[in-house]
Amino acid sequence: MLGTCQRDPFARCDGDQSRLLQRILERARVHRAEDFNTWAIDRRIAAQPHRERLEIGPGLHPRVPIAGSFFVDISAQAVERLKALGGSAVLGEITALPFRRLLRLGGGL
Repeated sequence: MLGTCQRDPFARCDGDQSRLLQRILERARVHRAEDFNTWAIDRRIAAQPHRERLEIGPGLHPRVPIAGSFFVDISAQAVERLKALGGSAVLGEITALPFRRLLRLGGGL
């Protein structure tokens, strides 16, 4: 019988699968935007002055420069590691982004 995560990729992983994911993330390294073959395009976006960047669900593979960017991820470990590298990262899901209050107040990200 398949576990919840195997039947529904959008379900939260619990139990053994969650512990396995945490162990994998503990040993993984953060890849920087410059490591990806899309950097030739992405660097133009990153170079624009006074432009806020938000990446949702980057895990340990953000496609924008970490310093000065905003990140939302479901993994607490990814959030902590992105923060340690100068990013503004929060724990959250794409279905419930934690920025509604700021946007409603007209404050931007």
